[in-house]
Parts: sequence; structure tokens; C-alpha cells
Amino acid sequence: MLLRDFTDQMIAARGAYGLEAAKTPPPHTATLRREGDFWTVVFDGHISRLKTSKGLHYLERLLSHPGSEFHVLDLVRAQSAASSEDDESIRLARAAAHAGVTILDARAKDAYRRRVLELREQLSEADEFNDIGRSEPIRAELEALTEQLAGAVGLGGRNRTAACASERARSTVTQRLKDAIRKIGVHAPLLGDYLQRAVRTGTFCAYLPGIAQVIHWNLD
Repeated sequence: MLLRDFTDQMIAARGAYGLEAAKTPPPHTATLRREGDFWTVVFDGHISRLKTSKGLHYLERLLSHPGSEFHVLDLVRAQSAASSEDDESIRLARAAAHAGVTILDARAKDAYRRRVLELREQLSEADEFNDIGRSEPIRAELEALTEQLAGAVGLGGRNRTAACASERARSTVTQRLKDAIRKIGVHAPLLGDYLQRAVRTGTFCAYLPGIAQVIHWNLD
């Protein structure tokens, strides 16, 4: 009698497990890939192309490191061109990201401003010759540098502290990530809903994929 009861319980448990497994949705595959000035998004066989934006850059970085946290200042600085990071003063400014100290010292600000002037001259020359292929990357770097300099310098040229810069970056990065996810959702509503739940914004941002819905990302 005890053996039969035990056998019945095992059969019932297996049946319940099988039913639960059947409810688990199969894994999906999604693609987020940059192609020049556009990003290709593929989900459930549907293909869409979105114009490049900083929000999509931020999103791609989060998706490529699931479960990892990124400070918003690190996400912003990742968009800076390598040429603007060669100056030692600018590299050292990263150390202030989590402390209430000045983001940029005088040398770093001068380095930023010199680079901005160089880029403006290069952009003027490229526009004069209608060289779009050259002007676009210059314009992108100029925008990134101008934004970072504005974030580090307050009214009257006073240095902002890291806390102030972090708050400003938190607001900007959050808005751009949400905007990028919203645009993805216009073309792929299910994927947009998923990303709204899985992407955490704030001072530290992260992609936190859930176990209820598995998505394999192609980011190459």
C-alpha cells in the first residue's frame, strides 16, 4: 500500500513538472547590430532599422554584459572618442566618478577645449567640401565632448562635483535608454515590453534578464 501511494505521488509529481515545463516559453533570439548610421533590430523574424542614437549605444553595452552594473558616468564616457581620452588629465578624471571632488581639473578642461576647437575647424572644412563621410564622425565626437565638458563645468565656469555630474548623467542616460527601448517597442512590441522590465536604470544601470523569458542576443 505504501509503495503504491509513493508510486502515485511520483507519477503526479512528474505530470505536474511536465505541465510546468510546457508553460515555460521557448527561448527567443534577438539581434541588435550597428550598421553605419543605423542599428538593425531582429526579433521573431521581424527586421527593423533604427537611426543611431546614444541610447542604443548604452543599451548595446548593457546587453553585452548581462547582470553587470555600469555607473552612468562610465556609460557616458564610453562614447568619447579614443583621441579625446589620450590626455592623461582626462583619463585621471575618471577616478572622481564616485567621489565628491572636481570632475575636471584645469589641465583636463583645457585639453577638452583644445580638442573642441580642433574638431570645429575640421568640421568646417569637411562641410565646405560637402564631405559627409568625414563630417559625421567629427560631429559625433564634437557632440560627445561638448556634453561632457558641460556636465563637468557649471555656471560661470565653476567646476561641478562628481555628485552633481552623476545626477545629471543619471537623468540623461535614463531618458536616452527609455527612448531607445520605446523606439524598439514601436517595431517589436513584445521585445520592447521585455526590455522595459529587464533594463534597470538609475545611477547604476544594468541588464537583468529574467528566467521566465530567455532571449539569446546577437550583438556582433
